[in-house]
Amino acid sequence: LDMMFEQSEDRGVVGCHPYALWEFLPMIGAADEREIACVSVFKGDLLLQAIRKMVVPIEAFGYGLLTGNRQLYSQLRSWRHARALAYRDETNLRVAREDALKAWHRKDYRAVIAALRVLRLDQLAGSDRKRLELAKKYLMEADG
Repeated sequence: LDMMFEQSEDRGVVGCHPYALWEFLPMIGAADEREIACVSVFKGDLLLQAIRKMVVPIEAFGYGLLTGNRQLYSQLRSWRHARALAYRDETNLRVAREDALKAWHRKDYRAVIAALRVLRLDQLAGSDRKRLELAKKYLMEADG
């Protein structure tokens, strides 16, 4: 059960996609993103709970969405963009850490450094920082 919204001027424009109701439930605090990623309902009372969660954004935004409120659609665009950037960053972090760990096990210390170099220091877990330090140390000793 979902609803889709789009500005009439965006209809059919390449790269413009309608907004699903579930997409902005977290934006207004009506639900946690993990709560709504995949919801299966097997009991009537659970269906009722799911519908009640959908009522909140419909009451809050329904009129603005249906009448094409530019400010509201701008908020939705910003929300979607921020979520996309966060997803990209999480994916890059995961991939870099996996690549560094594989390189570590191969004792390819240059690849460890290259994989972790794309991340900010505050993104590194303690074990990643230690691997990075040791990789640098091992390379300095080898170049020695």
